[in-house]
Amino acid sequence: MSSASNDEHNLSEEDDLALEKPPISEILSNFIDSNYSHLQDEHVKKQATNVCKAILKFINSYVLPKPEQGDVKYEEVYNKYQQSDKTKGKIIDIFGKSLLEKLLEKARDTITKEYIFTNFNTENLFDTLKKELEDPTSIIFRDDFDDLYYGVEGSLENAPSKRKRNGDIGEDNEKSTKQRKKKAGKSPALRSTTLSNSTTLSDESNENDKTNRVVMSTVVNSENVSEILGPETGYVSLTRDEIAKREEEHGSLMFEVVQNDGTIESLEKLLALKNIFGKQLPKMPKDYIARLVFDRNHRSMVGFKNGKVVGGISFRPFFPQGFGEIAFCAITGNEQVKGYGTRLMNHLKDYCQSVGLFRFLTYADNYAIGYFKKQGFTKEITLDEKRYRGYIKDYDGGTLMECVIRTEIDYLNIPGMIKQQRSAVYEKMKEVSNSHIVYPGLDVFAKGGKPKSIDEIPGLKEAGWKEDGDKIKREFKQLQQNFAEVLDKLKRHDCAWPFLEPVDPNEVFDYYDVIKEPIDLSTIEKRLKEGFYRTRDIFVSDIKLMFDNCRLYNREDTEYYSCANALEEYFKSIMVKK
Repeated sequence: MSSASNDEHNLSEEDDLALEKPPISEILSNFIDSNYSHLQDEHVKKQATNVCKAILKFINSYVLPKPEQGDVKYEEVYNKYQQSDKTKGKIIDIFGKSLLEKLLEKARDTITKEYIFTNFNTENLFDTLKKELEDPTSIIFRDDFDDLYYGVEGSLENAPSKRKRNGDIGEDNEKSTKQRKKKAGKSPALRSTTLSNSTTLSDESNENDKTNRVVMSTVVNSENVSEILGPETGYVSLTRDEIAKREEEHGSLMFEVVQNDGTIESLEKLLALKNIFGKQLPKMPKDYIARLVFDRNHRSMVGFKNGKVVGGISFRPFFPQGFGEIAFCAITGNEQVKGYGTRLMNHLKDYCQSVGLFRFLTYADNYAIGYFKKQGFTKEITLDEKRYRGYIKDYDGGTLMECVIRTEIDYLNIPGMIKQQRSAVYEKMKEVSNSHIVYPGLDVFAKGGKPKSIDEIPGLKEAGWKEDGDKIKREFKQLQQNFAEVLDKLKRHDCAWPFLEPVDPNEVFDYYDVIKEPIDLSTIEKRLKEGFYRTRDIFVSDIKLMFDNCRLYNREDTEYYSCANALEEYFKSIMVKK
């Protein structure tokens, strides 16, 4: 067997050692590449590597902790390890993220006390590593990190010469290079998405499974809706997206990722897109648009209608930094307000899922902020500033916005997902309420009457309402007694004389022309005896109307006006006690 074949066989055995992939040794190598390899300061890079070596040494010598309640993944790996041959391999090549999470703080305490790394912020490294562990979209935990990091067809010829693997952080070895070549294959970074009109049964099944998982997740935690679709998503855009989806299914609408690969076909598509950007973004310099659209580092998600370019999104992926920047986004004028913009963005998100890009940043002007909010972008930036500072261009007057792309969402089937979510919520509501049952209305009001009994109201008993007749009667009797006491006190007050009886129209000729709802204490007393005042609010409303009528008709300098104010203050004081 050749030497190359022997190496490949050994690498295969090493890969088999990992019970959780990627193993800790590989995670830390990815961490160094992702967070430090781009820095110019060689001292910082070297010290970061030394800290990671210390972490590996600490974990390798640490007694494996027993799983605790809730450590699902770690318990699974731990049990497999206990049943395996423990003499083969190191802990850092066998365990992965679950053990690193458990031991990170212990490693921090030990290393910061026992090691001194000159001119280097060790705590900052641990903080950054902790953020990576908490970030579900971090690429350092992906098996295809090499493909994502190097970006172009898995080619390692242009890769940095000192890529570290398998705990050999800081050592350049031929084995790690061969292992990378074996892993890399063809990178997803250059794949273009072209939609097909036909869908196989297995594709349909996978789509439904994915949607169902999201539906159940949303039913359990309703807060996920704003995370999935953005804080200000409305049903209008969903309807448009559904229309665009149908056009796509019929073949008149399609989307494709286009990059300047030098071919005439690609250049023609990018030229058409460049012209749309130039027309729809008049404030943007034309030469600047052309430079970015045709830049080989940029890619464009292009929308076609009946074979003609109708819009697109130009973006640049920064795979090592774990984000992409959207440079331009526009739809041609006569094809706007049809849901194409939303569909275009959903295709871009779907594409980014396939290439391992889970965050987008963009600078939006005041006209574009609303659109980006509907597409799930927010002004709250969760990406570490060190990741993007210096990589993206700052725009005066623009607002920096971020979108996190979630792996569990099928962005190409959002209308179907929303329908299933709503259906699931309605079914859940039926289990706990009768709100879905519609009862006929009461026709007694149309005939000028009112229900003789509350039992006549359809659905009231079914809703679980029960009348405690004796309690209601006791409360009503007490309420009437309180109102009677208040009325008696009001009538005996020195300022009550203008309000004891209705105003005589023979004495005040125009009173009833001004006052349309006359009221006085004798009328209120009559209503009280008839059981009109069933609540405190109704009683107080009539008393207040009486004072307001007096102040409306009489001037402020009259005795009547003063009596109204004085009696009202007295009324408020006695009602506080009732």
